[in-house]
Amino acid sequence: MLPVEPSKVRPRISRALLGSDGDQRGERQHCDDAVDSIEDAEVLRGQRVVKSVLDLAHRTDLILVGIGNLKNTPAIYSAERKALTAEGVVSEVLGQFLDREGRVVNCAMAQRSISLRLDALRGRAVLAVAGGIDKSAAIDAALRSGLLSGLVTDEATARSILGSSSPRRTSARTARSMRR
Repeated sequence: MLPVEPSKVRPRISRALLGSDGDQRGERQHCDDAVDSIEDAEVLRGQRVVKSVLDLAHRTDLILVGIGNLKNTPAIYSAERKALTAEGVVSEVLGQFLDREGRVVNCAMAQRSISLRLDALRGRAVLAVAGGIDKSAAIDAALRSGLLSGLVTDEATARSILGSSSPRRTSARTARSMRR
């Protein structure tokens, strides 16, 4: 098997899921992680176009997400990064945050995110694509959260994550597939 950069895999998976011949089997939605204020986020979430996208996300069969750490998430400014670190944040998924144990950190910046809420992922098919040893703690936190049903990563990152000894929570679907 040839090594593959995880950042190159997500677009390939998206194309495979969406189809490249116009016969789309899914829909890709992009938006900023966070807006300037909680009030702005509430207004945007109430807008018809955003509301329709979020409604679609609630009905989809598979959700494809990335996992960020505080070092490589460009939308986070230095002062925000320091505040998030002080709150124990190590991982970012859909513009929202997790601590080292995979618990959701409900901070002001997360409330400014207009994406699908993390609690809406529970019990769903959620595939994360993330890699790089510098993201190991962030990926591990996302795995511990129980939000993910699958992960695409590189071998070095997988080895780094598997080297940690504490158990992770898994979704019911993942637990079933692991027992087979």
